[in-house]
Amino acid sequence: MEQRSYTYVLKGEPEALVSKRSDDIPGWNTHKETRLITTITLESQHEERPLLYGPIHLDATFYFHTPSSRRSHIKAEDGDWYLKRPSIFFLLHFLEQSAVGIIWADTALISKSSGQKLYGPESCTVFTVTEMQHESKSKKRTQE
Repeated sequence: MEQRSYTYVLKGEPEALVSKRSDDIPGWNTHKETRLITTITLESQHEERPLLYGPIHLDATFYFHTPSSRRSHIKAEDGDWYLKRPSIFFLLHFLEQSAVGIIWADTALISKSSGQKLYGPESCTVFTVTEMQHESKSKKRTQE
């Protein structure tokens, strides 16, 4: 079986999924418009390819705009780590929730994820989804 891998680009400031603080405050509603735009963008980039069913490796890089003022620019240049909020956990969680049913099935298992936050010339999110090959250890031993 061939390993499938797809790369996607979401333009604009990386979005984080805010968790609920209480039952009265829905965490997702504040992102309704952003999630809609993200969904449409992902659907157009996925180009009706079949859904991935897992296990999956999600590798994401979140680029935040490098400050334009001279004083700030000295502190941060393109490629430097972005060391401010939001947490990488919430950024990855937004991607995971947005891609369900578009890139991978809701039954798919993300077995490996990696992410980094960097300064870049423009704000965007670039991520690659790879279907991982899995063989049980017992199958590997019998083949040796």
